[in-house]
Amino acid sequence: HYLLKFNEEGQFSLGRKTVIDFETMARHIMAIDDAATAHGLRIRKILFNEYMHDELFATPSGKIVEERHLNFIPHLNNLINMVHDDHYHIDFEFVNNDENKNLK
Repeated sequence: HYLLKFNEEGQFSLGRKTVIDFETMARHIMAIDDAATAHGLRIRKILFNEYMHDELFATPSGKIVEERHLNFIPHLNNLINMVHDDHYHIDFEFVNNDENKNLK
């Protein structure tokens, strides 16, 4: 999917009828965050085109994602921005050892 191009409003460059569903994206990120927490992990960082953050956070679920203070990398180089307009990457880390001692 690195060859698809979307503008800052999430509209596909070859057909404005194809758009990114930012509300569903926000719900997906919340579900991933909840699952990570349930398994002793947390989201370390999220790579997604920085020019689309406002569109994501403007949705009802996006406001909740923003309130969770997840680490969306705010400044990406041009190449990373360009190729992360149609998908995102999420990296995880373990919570500290004190929190892990109850995990099996």
